[in-house]
Amino acid sequence: MRKDKQLRPDMDDPGRSFSFGAAMVINTQRGQDSNFQNYLNEIIEETKTTQKYDHLDFNELATLTAELTKQKILQSGGDKYDLDTVGWEMGVLCYVWRNSLEVCNKEFDKIFIASWENYFTVKSNLDFTFKSSDHIRYENGIQVAGPHGEAPRVIKVEHKNDETYIVTIYNMQGNHPLWQNNVQMAPKQMKIINNSQSEIKLRGYGHDDYGASFSNYGITISLINEEIEKITLHIINRHIDIEYLK
Repeated sequence: MRKDKQLRPDMDDPGRSFSFGAAMVINTQRGQDSNFQNYLNEIIEETKTTQKYDHLDFNELATLTAELTKQKILQSGGDKYDLDTVGWEMGVLCYVWRNSLEVCNKEFDKIFIASWENYFTVKSNLDFTFKSSDHIRYENGIQVAGPHGEAPRVIKVEHKNDETYIVTIYNMQGNHPLWQNNVQMAPKQMKIINNSQSEIKLRGYGHDDYGASFSNYGITISLINEEIEKITLHIINRHIDIEYLK
C-alpha cells in the first residue's frame, strides 16, 4: 500500500475516498504521477486474470471487491477500518474492473458504493457453535452469580433460512435430572435485530408447539476483531442476562 498519506486528504465518507483514489489512478494513466506507477502495476499484475471474473454479476463482483480490498489491507499491515485506506484500495480495484470487466464498465461508481456497503456489513449468515468455559448471571442489571471457575456450556446458532436462526444452549457437565439430556435451553427461533462490527443482536419471534412465545428470549454476540468474545442470553420478561464467556 502507498504510505505517502500527504497525498491523500482525510476522508470521512466513501464518496470522497472513492473520488480521490480513482483520480490518482486516472492521473497516473496520464503520466502525472510517475511515483505511483509501481503501485498501479502491482494491482494490474494481481488482477491480470480478471477474465475468470467475467461470469460474476454485479452483486458478486461487489462482494469480491470487498474481500480483495480487505486482503490487500491486511497483507500490508494496514487498518482495515480506516476509511481513507479502504476507499483508496477499493477505488483502485474498481478502476481496474472498469477497464477489464463489462459488468463494471458503465457502473464504476455503483460498484464502488456496493462494495463499500458490503465491506462494512457484518455477514449475517450465522451458523456456528460457541464453547463457553464459564458464565455470569445478572438480574435487573446486578450480578448475582458467577463466575463459577468451571461451568462449560455450548451455544449453538443454526441458520435456518434468510431471516431465521435456531439458538440452543447445552450443559456440558451432564444431563438434566428430569428430562435426561444436556439441553440447557431448548431451541429458540430468533432473527437479527441489530448487526454491527462489535455486536450482533438476535431476538426471539413466533412461538413453540405449545404456544409459548420466543419473544422473551434474545442473545447478543459480542465481537472483537470479528471473533466472538462472549454471548449474552437475555430472558427479557424476567430481567435476566447470562454472559457466556470464552
